[in-house]
Amino acid sequence: MKNLALLKTIQRLYRKEAARNLVQPKPKLITSADSKREISQNEAGFTLIELIVVIIIISVLSAIAAPGWLAFTNQRRVNAANDEILNALQRAQSDAKRRKLSYSVSFRTDDRVPQVATYLAKDNNGNDVTPDDLDPNTWKTLGNDFELKPGQVLLGTSINGENISSDTFEYASGNEQTITFDFNGNLPLKDASNFSENGLIIAVAVPDTSENQQPIESTRRCVKVQTLLGAMQIGKGDECDTDN
Repeated sequence: MKNLALLKTIQRLYRKEAARNLVQPKPKLITSADSKREISQNEAGFTLIELIVVIIIISVLSAIAAPGWLAFTNQRRVNAANDEILNALQRAQSDAKRRKLSYSVSFRTDDRVPQVATYLAKDNNGNDVTPDDLDPNTWKTLGNDFELKPGQVLLGTSINGENISSDTFEYASGNEQTITFDFNGNLPLKDASNFSENGLIIAVAVPDTSENQQPIESTRRCVKVQTLLGAMQIGKGDECDTDN
């Protein structure tokens, strides 16, 4: 309706301008001064009405294009964050096999910004390293190339303890969720019953506008660590559900 009203306004302005141009002045003797005045008017540029029409057209086109561009940009941020999750897990698994050492990857949300940290699971004395032991610089922002601002990308996992899977997602959690690979690139777990058939899922999405920060389902992207052998798969939308 707003666009239709703007178009009607443009039509009215155009008719007024056309009617004004149809009124021809009576012929008169053209002097050199008139010629200079005419040249000056011709060089004056656009009329006020023409400028108003152009501004209105630009405003209409911007209003139409802005939502689509915003959605495109948001989805690119989510895709970039998901790619970094996959790369972090694959790199940790590869380093664990290559160096014959255990590696961990932890995820958290800090000030509404998703972060990831990759590190050795044990220190030089053989003691377990926890996320609390990490230097703050170890944590990296997911999708850092896009200079994420708080609340632009929502992070959630189905992890409930180190390598322990859950049937539900926890989004925007300040608690760290960790996946650890042993020296063979497998997931060490004392009780295999704590690892469901859906595996460990790390998902990112564009958040909705509600205060509880839930994902817009169609924008979800995820990485699944599906087996205790560390096999991984990416998914989107409903493929990221814990019951798939």
